[in-house]
Amino acid sequence: GSEFWDRHGPLLRDAWDEWAAAADLPPLSERTVIDPSLREAVSAAWDRPSALREERVRSLVPEAVPGVHRCRLFAPESIRALRAHLEAAAASGIPRRRPNGMNRHGVILGDETDGAVSYRILLEFRNLLADRYLRPIGRALFPEHVGDGDDAEIYAFTISYTPGGDVELKEHRDMSVVTLNVNLNLPGEDYSGSSLYFIDETGRRQEVQFEPGMALFHLGSHRHAALPIIESERHNLVLWLFGAGGYVRVAPYHKNEQLSLRKRWYIKKDTIKEKWLTTADL
Repeated sequence: GSEFWDRHGPLLRDAWDEWAAAADLPPLSERTVIDPSLREAVSAAWDRPSALREERVRSLVPEAVPGVHRCRLFAPESIRALRAHLEAAAASGIPRRRPNGMNRHGVILGDETDGAVSYRILLEFRNLLADRYLRPIGRALFPEHVGDGDDAEIYAFTISYTPGGDVELKEHRDMSVVTLNVNLNLPGEDYSGSSLYFIDETGRRQEVQFEPGMALFHLGSHRHAALPIIESERHNLVLWLFGAGGYVRVAPYHKNEQLSLRKRWYIKKDTIKEKWLTTADL
């Protein structure tokens, strides 16, 4: 139960730091992992936000079905580095807490939760994805739903779907204002079944396929599910953003209440790793 994780949380964090210091882990660099077209467009928008530069980012994240946007986030071959981290963590022998009541075979990534995988390299990469990509892109795609502070906190976790493990995900809403879901399968790791579907405004299912390295952006309130996997495995990384203390706003903002362009491309210094805005390779 939760008592174990509450009692041993600090010890487990120390264990992850000690383990990572001795492990032979590949680097996780923005330049080598993020798709070049998206990386360059996002970097330009951070450098000097403008309507034109934001529209360039939006053009790389078109709608796959109503309310669900899809893009190439990771270069397919570069997924190997991230998967190497996750597989090494799984083999570490350090106890890991399951992500939630619906997923048994993933891990939590973060130092905010007792029992999560929490070593520096992986945390910095998680923060990069949230701060530099998910926050501004989520604000740009869903301006009527993401206001100041609504995306302040992160919850990140992985999911593995297998015929003998987590087979499917029942229809649900996420506990987030905005969700990022990335396919972490490697090229050639084909599977059958396990399609995602989203419920549109008429109540109909809209199925979405996404290849290795592809990402989906959607509102957490958008009902969705994963159909049963039939063969092989599907691996995913999921990031949720929400307000302080788990607050999730659902009511839309009026036009005059929405974040300005500059605020969409701004994060308070106490919520972002400053290195992502200053390092020479961005």
